Amino acid sequence: MDSAPAPLLVLVVDDNELNRFYLQDAFRMQGCMVETASCGEEALVKVTQYNFGLVLLDVMMPGIGGKETSIRMRQIVSPTLPIIGVTADHYVTRSAEPHGFDRILTKPLPIEVIADLIHEISGVRESTQSQPRIAVREELFAEVRKSFGAHSAYEQRLVKEFHTETLPRLKSLSDAAQTHDGQQLKTIAHYLRTSFTLIGSRTLTNHCQKIEEESSLGNWDAMAANCAQLHHHYEGVRLQIESL
Repeated sequence: MDSAPAPLLVLVVDDNELNRFYLQDAFRMQGCMVETASCGEEALVKVTQYNFGLVLLDVMMPGIGGKETSIRMRQIVSPTLPIIGVTADHYVTRSAEPHGFDRILTKPLPIEVIADLIHEISGVRESTQSQPRIAVREELFAEVRKSFGAHSAYEQRLVKEFHTETLPRLKSLSDAAQTHDGQQLKTIAHYLRTSFTLIGSRTLTNHCQKIEEESSLGNWDAMAANCAQLHHHYEGVRLQIESL
């Protein structure tokens, strides 16, 4: 049986934290795995640690600027590494070649542009129409509310842990998938599966269970795809929890 194709791994480099968060979430919602860096120096270290399929690089940054960073990246990795420059400055020249970029785009990038980039690089486009944030609206906290009532202190504790602990653990899970650390994958997935069971999300629980099973088989491509899908569905559950 053919395994699912590995998701596109994207590096987002921007000294503005809000810009990094926007691009990180936007690419993850399209099924990509994302690493971020806040400066050129950090980005140059990251490209030695991961096999990126696409780099989004702020044109103007303090320290090593975007042009110099892109030149060094291609010296380290490959002259054909896809590097897209991004800028909020509408007066920056659109002639990408002198800056060392494949092209330069204006921030913020619309979701349609991001989807087109993914399609261009990987040949697989996950449109916003075909990628709902969550497959079904789940009855979250149903069992907890049966035992303790709605909005109990225990439920609030679960909500707080979900908002503060889940994203860092998802990041660690993706890191373990990239480094093929099966034991770490299994440990984190098991912890998350327990947490997601408590809040009542079968979707997230099932993804974690699959990752646990695949970690024992060494099916790395399938694990990477499941990690991306897990993060994708996490966003939907997060939005549902916020609406409760």
